[in-house]
Parts: sequence; C-alpha cells; structure tokens
Amino acid sequence: MTAKAIDKSQWVKWLVSESVSAQETLAFLESAYLNLTADEQSRWARRISSGDEQQVMGTVYELVAIELLRRRQLAPRYAPKIKGKTPDILFTFAGKEYLADVYLAHSPKKTYQMTGARSWTSRNAGDRARELAEEISRKATKYDKLGMPIIIFVFIGDHFGLKIKDIEEALLGYFHDRQSFTKSDVVNMNQVYPLDVSGLYLRKILGRPYPKHLTAVVACDWYDSRDSRAPGKYLHCLVIHHWDTKCALPIKAFRRFPQIVWSRKGPHAWKWRVTPNLAVIAKLPVGAGMQFFIKN
Repeated sequence: MTAKAIDKSQWVKWLVSESVSAQETLAFLESAYLNLTADEQSRWARRISSGDEQQVMGTVYELVAIELLRRRQLAPRYAPKIKGKTPDILFTFAGKEYLADVYLAHSPKKTYQMTGARSWTSRNAGDRARELAEEISRKATKYDKLGMPIIIFVFIGDHFGLKIKDIEEALLGYFHDRQSFTKSDVVNMNQVYPLDVSGLYLRKILGRPYPKHLTAVVACDWYDSRDSRAPGKYLHCLVIHHWDTKCALPIKAFRRFPQIVWSRKGPHAWKWRVTPNLAVIAKLPVGAGMQFFIKN
C-alpha cells in the first residue's frame, strides 16, 4: 500500500498493522497485486494514491474483483482503454469479452443512526435500493455505447443494515422476494410501488430508460469471519443475471457461486430460482485456488 493511501484511509492503516487478520488480508492483496502486469500495477498504484478515502477503498475492491476473476480463469485485464473509455476490468469467457466495473456501496446516511462508538440503529424505506439502482444504472450506462456486455460488481462497503438483499431489491424491486411475475404484475404494482426507481431490471417492461447491455450484477460481501474456528476473510457472492439481455453471462463462468437464474413461462412471464445454494461462501487463500463452504 502506498503512503498516500495509508494517510487517507483508516482501514488501510489497520491493514498495515500487526493484527493477524490484517496481515492475512494484506498478504492476499499483495499476492493479487503481483498477479497484475507491470503496466496494470502502475495504473492501480496511481488510482489508489490519487483518490479520497472512498476512492482508495474502491480501488482495493477492484483488486479483489480482478483476483476473483483470475482464479475463475477468466483472463481479466485491469483498467483497459477501449474506444476512449476505461472500465475497471475486461474479462473473457468462452471467447466472449465482458466489461466489468466495481462499485463499493455504502448505506445512505439517513438509513442508520449511531447510538454509540460501535452501535447503531437501522431504518430503511427503500432508500438503500433506490441509491443502489441509480449507481448501478449510472455505471452501466457509462459503457453502454461500447456495445459490449457489462457486469457490475457491487461490494458491501459497511454493515449499517446494508445487505445483499438490498441489491436484489435494487434490481427486482417489489419482486425481489417473489420468484415469478408477469408483465401485467409489474405494470399494476408500479401504481403503488416505485418499480421505475428501485427495480432496475424492470425498467424495460415499464418503458423507462435502462442500460441495454447490463448483463448481470455480482453482489459481494468480503467479510471477516466471526468464527474463531475458521478465521479470515470470506467472500459471499450472488450473481444476479438479467433475463432479457443482448449477451447472457453463462452460468458456468461463476460455477459453484449462488446465482439467480431465469426461466420463461410465456411471452410476458418470468420465474427465477437460486442455484446452487444461497449459503455458499468462498475463501481465497493467499497465492491461488478457491475453497467453498456452506455458511452456518
């Protein structure tokens, strides 16, 4: 980590401390950094040195995402130049190229209130989903004109009530906990629920502007285990596929991770399910490989 990054981020200061957990995390990030090419290392170092605290943290999570893709053998490239744009990542699966951008999400300030140094109360009236939907849409729209399939990685940036479930709601709106719906269901519910705002995947049905090449969102929580018997960092990811996209991301690309996949029940009817198991988490050991577990 650069001196500038250490000065800007309390988390980075912790990262270079003598804490066992910090040392393990730093070793993983250093390993991921060394897997970049020399040019990519220079680009990453410039990014992490030039931004504010939030940008520093976002750059750290870009490294986590590209290392995940590398271990999936998806040949990721960091910060490539493509027709005047610089997405965070370009990766390949089955001969098809995909753009990826990384978003480190935080709870809107109005959704929580600190009640002590380490305690808070949480409240939410759809604000998390609305903010998530707008930022995912903004990032995907930025690259839409390139005409390439776009994947957005959304990492949980705090735990003030923010959960992967909020990302599901940001994409599916009212139907994030209803596994089947029709076009008429969406249109009718739009009269009482702001699907045009928080249901990003539903905007096409409602005739609203939407990023046409958004193929999937990978919702991730890279967290410290509270189980003393299994310490370290774990990665919980849910791949939320879009059912109506110009170029689908094959399920095999993120095999063994939980994924929301779709089946069509008619011209205007859809049903989704989670495969294989929502409780699957992964551990990325320093160096290489990936170990999967069922979260207790």
